[in-house]
Amino acid sequence: MATFSENQVTQCYVVNSVVDAANLVKADTKIGAATVKGIKNDPGIYVNFKNALGDVNRTDIVDVRNILWTKASSAKKLRRPLKAVQIVINTDVWPDATAALTADNVLVGQDFLMRVTIDNYIGMSDEDKYFKYGVVHASLGMTKAKFYATLALSFAKNMAREAGKLFTVYLAKTAGTLTGATVVTAKDKLDDLVAAAGVAVIIEEVQQDWVLGVYREANVRYSVASDIVKISETNESNWGTVKDLTPVNFVDDGHQMADWEYFFHGSRGDQYRNVGWPYVINTKYMVDPDGVYDVIDIHYFYAEGGEGPQKSEKDLNILCPATKSIDGTSGAVTYTHTVANAVIGALNAVINTAGSTVVIDTIAD
Repeated sequence: MATFSENQVTQCYVVNSVVDAANLVKADTKIGAATVKGIKNDPGIYVNFKNALGDVNRTDIVDVRNILWTKASSAKKLRRPLKAVQIVINTDVWPDATAALTADNVLVGQDFLMRVTIDNYIGMSDEDKYFKYGVVHASLGMTKAKFYATLALSFAKNMAREAGKLFTVYLAKTAGTLTGATVVTAKDKLDDLVAAAGVAVIIEEVQQDWVLGVYREANVRYSVASDIVKISETNESNWGTVKDLTPVNFVDDGHQMADWEYFFHGSRGDQYRNVGWPYVINTKYMVDPDGVYDVIDIHYFYAEGGEGPQKSEKDLNILCPATKSIDGTSGAVTYTHTVANAVIGALNAVINTAGSTVVIDTIAD
């Protein structure tokens, strides 16, 4: 059985800037300022920081000889992609891209069903599944543009009754991309959507509601499938091809980092948080949920001497605000990591001085 010290197993701190020791204690130094320090003639290092109340605290002391691994994760890599799925009608079902259905076409009168299976809906069990549909009744004179418009509108109307929005529905102008796609809502008119000349239907998950400490920002787990239709007097086929697209929209990590800070405060004595409200001690937090954050991890262990040599592994997580920029012309998104790299530089210096060869890699992207 591992022996745990009275120190924190998981530490989570927000560092907004790196300053020297003299400036850290000044009254006008902003919260989140930090100084990385070593102990003279000792392998221990720690971080002094100004907390949300303006008081100067420190992390636990980390013995550099006990560091197992380190990692620096960029805000770009910590963001979560929004899943997008495309469905198109197979060419063996409807070969001609421009021709309308004629009276002798076997497709006329058949129903084309698109099934969207939502996993873990409401409940968290794998058995909790929810099914939503888009349906097209193939009619005489229907074109592919009308087929896709009808399918998208059907699914949008089917989803409109839900209490929360789960998906954005698109008519793709070009297959395989959201560029130039038309957003479809339940209030759209079919003729307007037909005029958009869609060549595929794309379904993209929507960022879900989040409340600090109450609602975790979960992803929408779903899959899309088509049904079987008759394509000749003797053959049947699955009418659609489903393809996961390369994500173009993302959810940044601000909400996740706010949750980290909130829950890991339990390791710092804030075990009950708002239980018993309003008779509680209000905790001030430092993460901006609308921001983006890089994360520096130092994974190390604590071990007593003598009779308690077992290793109890611990983590020191340092959250550093990054900067997100969007190019006004191309829409390209870039992240800069000034604060995190400054912290990494300071940590590497004191780790080296303390006699360790451990190096934390700086963040490039």
